Amino acid sequence: MTSLVRLDLSFNNLVRVDPAIGDLVSLEILWLNDNPLREVPVEISKCHKLRELDLKNTYIISLPREMANLSSLLMLTLDGCPMKESLAQNYSEGMASIH
Repeated sequence: MTSLVRLDLSFNNLVRVDPAIGDLVSLEILWLNDNPLREVPVEISKCHKLRELDLKNTYIISLPREMANLSSLLMLTLDGCPMKESLAQNYSEGMASIH
């Protein structure tokens, strides 16, 4: 499954993402939206081809710092997440502020 490019796990009542997600080195699109997730595993930073990450309507309040290494990440959706105000402002400024 290391050649998987798109993974849609939205609306699956997921409370955690397995750290093995980092093994999906070809992953470009990951949809985790509308799940009761509280955190994103740091191993996601190994998905260097990731271009789109949808976390809207989850319980994510912060992201691993290592995600700044995802230089291909163009779209990060956090709408409806209970982010800390300072982080929400940084993320709303666009991907350049994250990288």
